Amino acid sequence: MQTNESRRSERLVALGVTAALALNYPILHMFDSSSLVLGIPILYFYLFVVWAVVIVCVGRVMRQGKPEHDSPH
Repeated sequence: MQTNESRRSERLVALGVTAALALNYPILHMFDSSSLVLGIPILYFYLFVVWAVVIVCVGRVMRQGKPEHDSPH
């Protein structure tokens, strides 16, 4: 049976590989056009969205398996 740490490590590696693929030439080339999204070039918009999604996913992976702290009120 795998521990939480090994599962977390596997998920982070998978996330890193996915992020590397999403930020690699063939995919970036698809978004390299003069189109605008909300007034921003589509390539920059894509990069920002991928970057934000990666940060959120890393945060979720790192939070999984951690005990919740009771907040004193």
